[in-house]
Amino acid sequence: MHKPELGIIYQIRSSYIEGYIDKEAFRGWHDWHLKEVDFDLYEFVKFIKNSGRCCLICMEEYAKPKKTQKYFCHRDFLTDIILNNDSEDFLLRFSKRKDL
Repeated sequence: MHKPELGIIYQIRSSYIEGYIDKEAFRGWHDWHLKEVDFDLYEFVKFIKNSGRCCLICMEEYAKPKKTQKYFCHRDFLTDIILNNDSEDFLLRFSKRKDL
């Protein structure tokens, strides 16, 4: 399922990759953006849980810096948000993360 509202606009992504803003500013913009698009974490987690196995993909090959990729992808931040959701419904919690 394509969720373009969860993506990062070109100006922010390129500013980060080119070193004009640091990782914390990039993460801050991402967190702010999710609030602005009215991202419903619980509905998204329910969708993921009900869909079985899933993966988050993006333009970057890796979520974290690895090999020749020197920067984080926003899906690293989104994954942290999903894993740290504090739902009272135990079934909506994830216990692990696997980055490929």
